[in-house]
Amino acid sequence: MVLETLNIRSVKSNANKIPTPFKAFIDEATYRKSVEYTLAKSKFAIIEVTFEAILLAIILMSGLLPWLWTALGNDGNSALGGRSPA
Repeated sequence: MVLETLNIRSVKSNANKIPTPFKAFIDEATYRKSVEYTLAKSKFAIIEVTFEAILLAIILMSGLLPWLWTALGNDGNSALGGRSPA
């Protein structure tokens, strides 16, 4: 998330003018589109990472995994979690 934030800051600081090395290769309209795309993509990436972190925290803290382990019949009687042979 830190890298995305730094990228957004960098893109915004150079959004008003085409960087000198690229002037020969890209026109103003294409550059503006690339800036808009980069900003949108970076903002979405921040939202995505935040959502995934919240979802992971909920799954890990809710007790869902131990419940699921037990519900599937893995009671811990063997090294692999299945039932021990009789």
